[in-house]
Amino acid sequence: MVPCDSVVTGLGSLGTLGRQSILGISTIRIRRTGSGLGTDAGAFSVAYELLTTGDLSELDRAVLREHLAWFETHLRTPARFNRTKSKGYYRRKTKGIAWFRETATECLKRMHALKGILEMHGHIVSLVREERVGYIVHEDEFQVIAEPFSDTKTTGP
Repeated sequence: MVPCDSVVTGLGSLGTLGRQSILGISTIRIRRTGSGLGTDAGAFSVAYELLTTGDLSELDRAVLREHLAWFETHLRTPARFNRTKSKGYYRRKTKGIAWFRETATECLKRMHALKGILEMHGHIVSLVREERVGYIVHEDEFQVIAEPFSDTKTTGP
């Protein structure tokens, strides 16, 4: 696997499952317009949905595929997005939210490109910056997956 960045500095130790993160971390979250659900979906979820069900030009489809393929190649997919350790964890509704570290500059640069495509197709996209992301489920040098605290900001402005 090729890392998202060639150089990552200032990270300290990666910690353990379930601890609270105090590092500055950024994420891009998507707020669907007109869904009536009041929930946000992650940029990857919306991008894959747009790719499979959206009305895209061939050029937009190719660019979207290229960005998603880059992330599939360069960013690890965590084994889980919830902190339960029960045998049926994979059947439970996941609560974890993915956050990019501020030092994952190549990932963030490409996420901004993905953000532009999603906005062109009617999605309201916001960048959310949070230092207390919640209970850590997974972390590596580029991302943190955490179940948010009740006061963790998870939606855009």
